[in-house]
Amino acid sequence: MVLCLVAAWSSPRVLQAAPPDPEPCLQAFYEVRNWLDQGRFPRLDAEGSEVEVPGSSAVSVLLRLDGRVVGRGLDTKSDSRSVRRAAGRALSQALGDRVIRELPESVRDAAGSRLALEIEFAGTPQPIVASTLGSAATRIQAGMDGILLKRGDRIAIAMPGRLLATGTAEATSSTLLRLIDEVGLPPRDLEELRRIDSLELARFPTMRIGQPEPTAEPGVRRRSGPVVPPASLDLQTLEDLHARLNDRLLRWRPPADPRENASNLQPRPWFGDFDPISNRHVPFEAPLPDRLLATWALAASGDDSIGPDDLSIPEADLLDAKIADLGLLASLALGDQERIQAWLAVVESHPPKNQPVALARRAAALTGVDRLLVSDEEALAAHLAAWEACGSVSEILAGFDWLSMAEARLADRLESTPSARAVSLRAIRDALLTRQVQDGDDAGGIPLLANARQSIDVRNLRPMLAMAVLSGIPGEEADGTARARRGLSGLLRLLQQLMMSEEEAADFAGGDQGLHGVSVGLANPRQPLAATATASLMLDHLIRMNRSPPAP
Repeated sequence: MVLCLVAAWSSPRVLQAAPPDPEPCLQAFYEVRNWLDQGRFPRLDAEGSEVEVPGSSAVSVLLRLDGRVVGRGLDTKSDSRSVRRAAGRALSQALGDRVIRELPESVRDAAGSRLALEIEFAGTPQPIVASTLGSAATRIQAGMDGILLKRGDRIAIAMPGRLLATGTAEATSSTLLRLIDEVGLPPRDLEELRRIDSLELARFPTMRIGQPEPTAEPGVRRRSGPVVPPASLDLQTLEDLHARLNDRLLRWRPPADPRENASNLQPRPWFGDFDPISNRHVPFEAPLPDRLLATWALAASGDDSIGPDDLSIPEADLLDAKIADLGLLASLALGDQERIQAWLAVVESHPPKNQPVALARRAAALTGVDRLLVSDEEALAAHLAAWEACGSVSEILAGFDWLSMAEARLADRLESTPSARAVSLRAIRDALLTRQVQDGDDAGGIPLLANARQSIDVRNLRPMLAMAVLSGIPGEEADGTARARRGLSGLLRLLQQLMMSEEEAADFAGGDQGLHGVSVGLANPRQPLAATATASLMLDHLIRMNRSPPAP
């Protein structure tokens, strides 16, 4: 959330940004927690309202009821009563919440004791040296850095905890534009704005202390939850992680069909992408490609909730080449011959576009079909067509997962003999792994370009799936195998960081509904159905590789 404040804030001069020490922040948390539990806040002019937090330049307070934020308070005067003012504003807003307002008066008076508390303390602002908003945005760590914009005595500030709570932490450019509006300037780039008036732009770290429920012990809060330690590729770890992902996938389907006039013959629908902040699925019903991908993932896992009825052929106007390929891949995973033949007929009547990804996906589907239905010559032709369509490394990268899958399935058909293309795929894998990040909550991730910015997010899953598939292809030297395992270990750690933890789930209205689902990014908790399904498929490949390692 972005607020405009007219306040005295000294210009940031210290170049080394640092958050306040956690100990006084924790003491301040307990003080406010005590006020909430007692149902009494000290008067602002009373001695009991003074709470010292050295090094804090602003205080933000969030109050939650069952994961939903009901109260927000902010104070930037950075004196001994900042905590009291911010907490008082948050409680006043919470008491005006519709749910709390409708409680009986006797219960409402004690409402503070039912609210989970989070307090965020801003550290030392550090100037951002940039001539454009785009350049400034790249210097701000989403969900970790606060943003300060000062124009004379007018200040606009964005606290990362508030941005995370509203799902806007990754929208840095939009946040900067809102800050500009709050200080009374038009939506222009920095150079033009500085011709209008003097501006100071800074970022700052914060110390965020919170609790999952009113009676729980507090702890330091971070974007995407506690930092996950380095991951292991041992079988037990992989199976446990796979089970958690599949458990989340199963919660994407309602126990009964909620659609009006639904037939018992229709397969249960899949909900759409999940937003844990609003506790809603958007769209309500998942599109057909996502449903087929999730069905494929559970079928590959051997989940008994998936049957032939889940792979009925849709109406003709819903079919296209992508739907056909995914339907065939899911049918192959289920192993139902009637469904395989039905979807193969759909594939044959829906040729793919002459595009690298479309042809690679078609090759992945056809190379997995039994020789009685698809000959080796047909499988090889699909594989060759996919590669001939790739005119650049970027086009190979775009279809990296499908090309790897086609290569692995072709090797199985040809008695464990990979084609020369396997060498190219491994070279691309190794090139990607040289860019793997080693530290922080994004450790193990590979920065990928999006909207002129590099970021580490859920898009790492497709290269990870490709690498997992490649690891099952025989013929690689020991050094390459070891290199791949190290890279996959790092990516597996990132996957676990992207999966919603219990701590994160407690901070959202969606609660445990989103537990273990894969989020869009470290600062964006929205969960695409396709992401969790892709992660499950990747784990399935790693588990199979562990049980039956490929021949050298």
